[in-house]
Amino acid sequence: MTDLTALTDPTALTILREDAPDFDAGIAALGAAAELASDAVRDDVAALYDDVRARGLDAVVDATERFDGVTLQGSVLVPPEVLAERARLASPELTATLRASMDAHRAVNEGALASSSTVEVAPGVVTTLERRPVDSACLYVPGGAERYPSTLTGLSMAARVAGVRETVVVLPPERDGLPDPASCWIALEAGLDHVVAANGPAALA
Repeated sequence: MTDLTALTDPTALTILREDAPDFDAGIAALGAAAELASDAVRDDVAALYDDVRARGLDAVVDATERFDGVTLQGSVLVPPEVLAERARLASPELTATLRASMDAHRAVNEGALASSSTVEVAPGVVTTLERRPVDSACLYVPGGAERYPSTLTGLSMAARVAGVRETVVVLPPERDGLPDPASCWIALEAGLDHVVAANGPAALA
């Protein structure tokens, strides 16, 4: 994470630009960058968004079955009582690790929020960055072959520390149409307002 305290020194502003040529070259070598940027992928996403715009929730349900192999029943929103029941499936060892991770993310975000954001860019010329939370935010955790509850620990703590009033999280569904227990536990622990279990791009649309 970039040390924001460096913003108090105008000569240190270059710290905001951090190149990672080895990482970028590795991604390019895997072909992932080219695939993400392909016209076919963009066309597929655009078509999905058009479908959701035209058919709403029916399109989200269909996309979840097509791309995730999961047939959703009823609402894509996970009811609070179902979320709590699902969260209880996470083992005590796992939840202890997740809680430690959330505490660490909370501390990092609190530190970033408290850091100085006033810069004197020239004698007598001062710029101040004001931090204000947005009213609402959608947190998206990708799925695929694996589940990434660690992503949710970071996103949820950033939103909570920032003071976002309403938070919605989109999680990939398991075969039974519900998110994985670890992510459900995090959503409850972090006090997220709404949990959506559906195909990610379709739910975001």
